[in-house]
Amino acid sequence: MNTAMLLGAGYQVGQLPVAVLGVLTIAGEYSTGMIRSTLVAVGLPLYLVAIALFAFVVGALLRHSAAALTAVIALLLVIENVLLIIPLRAVELISPFLPSTAGRMVLFDNEMLEAATQMTDGAPGNSWSARSPTDGHRRGAARHPTYRPPPPSYEVIRAPGY
Repeated sequence: MNTAMLLGAGYQVGQLPVAVLGVLTIAGEYSTGMIRSTLVAVGLPLYLVAIALFAFVVGALLRHSAAALTAVIALLLVIENVLLIIPLRAVELISPFLPSTAGRMVLFDNEMLEAATQMTDGAPGNSWSARSPTDGHRRGAARHPTYRPPPPSYEVIRAPGY
């Protein structure tokens, strides 16, 4: 008999206690109400594992470390922020599925997301908080947790005679 087959034969029996332990643990968390704190504590490591697996897949597909790092960092840090500037409905529909936005939605509860939106979108004295009637296509986006309003437009002040 092959040694690898012999060593791997116990996985079927070994998976049963792990499955029972998982069911009992999560059911106990729900029954005591501790599931919220558990999900917060487990959410960050799971999100980071998902990002690591995503980077692993990109590296396997591109097979070049510099290209893979550029692609992953560009998606996590650059592309998402650039897409948030574009006021298109398609971008609003896609943005919840981008890695950073999805991670933010997993890690933070609705109250935290709404507080962050209020701090960046409707703060008193914020020049971006005033919306004109022509901004109707962005009304739904203003409530979106990752919505960032466009920067204010500045007038060019010219000296007399120019």
